[in-house]
Amino acid sequence: MRNRTLIIFILSLAFMGCMDDLPTTDVPVNIASISDQHEIESVVFEIEQLLRHFGSPRNLKSIPILVTDTLTGDGRCVLSAENNAILINKSLFSHEDLDPKLHQISRLWSVILHEIGHCYFYREHEDKYIPATQGHVFQFKNKLKVQNDYQCFYSSKTFWPATVMGKNGISVTPESLKEFYVKELIGHLARPTQADLLQYQEVSLASEATVLDDSEPIGCHDL
Repeated sequence: MRNRTLIIFILSLAFMGCMDDLPTTDVPVNIASISDQHEIESVVFEIEQLLRHFGSPRNLKSIPILVTDTLTGDGRCVLSAENNAILINKSLFSHEDLDPKLHQISRLWSVILHEIGHCYFYREHEDKYIPATQGHVFQFKNKLKVQNDYQCFYSSKTFWPATVMGKNGISVTPESLKEFYVKELIGHLARPTQADLLQYQEVSLASEATVLDDSEPIGCHDL
């Protein structure tokens, strides 16, 4: 664990760019709406439950989570002699991102977990991926809003993000994998494998020769 007596400990999230214009010890005024605050509390409660379930309980309310529109990136962990805070970009609070029908990990959820990784577990940025077997891809169903309706597609990835601490974050990821990313964060999956990923039924390994066309809509009834 790093020396907590450091005058400044800043780790910046790089989902949408690493740098912002805030002085390193400044914490902005919280502009969270009541709705924003409820969303944050819901995410934090769920992550606390998962941490407790996997034997690493934390009080995630000891560092305030503040909403700001002054960040260049999506989020930031600030630990300093003057202020401790997790900063979240106001732009993350969109109905599209938080729509529960998507059954995907929301950007807000992944950013908060990422910053918790910095502020509570002292994790640095780390790009780590699980490669698909040669000639194969990971495939999963993806639900997208097209105009005023939903359409479902198969999406595929050759390399699956194995940690929420990557600089590019995680996107278009089935909601059931929240526990996968929490387990990795606390060290239960130090080196996630293909087997760790494929235990989640939403993800499968498909031959590149037989992979379904991700441009053709499929039924949404089971999503």
